[in-house]
Amino acid sequence: MATNATANLTETWHPKPPYTSSANSPLLGYSPSPTLRLPSPAGESYKRVDTPRSPDLKSTLLWRPFYLRRTILTLFLLTFISLLIGIEVLLAISNKNNGIASGVPSQHYIWTYGPTAILTLVAVAWNRVSYQSKMIAPWIRLSKQHEAPCSRTLLLDYVSAFDPVVVFKALRNKDFVTSATATIGILIRILIIISTGLITLSLTEVTHGSHPMVV
Repeated sequence: MATNATANLTETWHPKPPYTSSANSPLLGYSPSPTLRLPSPAGESYKRVDTPRSPDLKSTLLWRPFYLRRTILTLFLLTFISLLIGIEVLLAISNKNNGIASGVPSQHYIWTYGPTAILTLVAVAWNRVSYQSKMIAPWIRLSKQHEAPCSRTLLLDYVSAFDPVVVFKALRNKDFVTSATATIGILIRILIIISTGLITLSLTEVTHGSHPMVV
């Protein structure tokens, strides 16, 4: 009786496998059917769905860093255009009126370091754009060129290099976005140095027209 009980128990705990195999072992010759039925208490069946890979996956950037999004880059572009327009307007007013406005020596730090402070804030924000473009450049190439050498993907380091080195290194590797952001960062730093002499206080001869005079 014990032998029969053991045999019945063995047959109960071995259900029919949900795969077809050309051999006795389930690890050999496995070929799944279009509908893969798994044993479940409720008798439910599950279908295996193969999602085809998009042909444009290599040319599509699935994730974009915050500072490299088109909205942020458009705001920076508008900021640069506004700064250029503002400088041109100040220059036109200065040439027309022999100066922008009257001032006193006690306001020296305002017109000397005011433009510098504005450009410094722009440089701080642009450093985030430059940093993220340096950081993501190797991964973009790896997503597009799976057989690219490690020296141009995983071992490529733009972050720790100086910006002048990054410009030429990125051009050599055809990372034009990284080269452009590094170049703009260099130009902003140069403008910060030049901006201290953008507005100066100087004596100007002012000529007024005729005024009524009571004799």
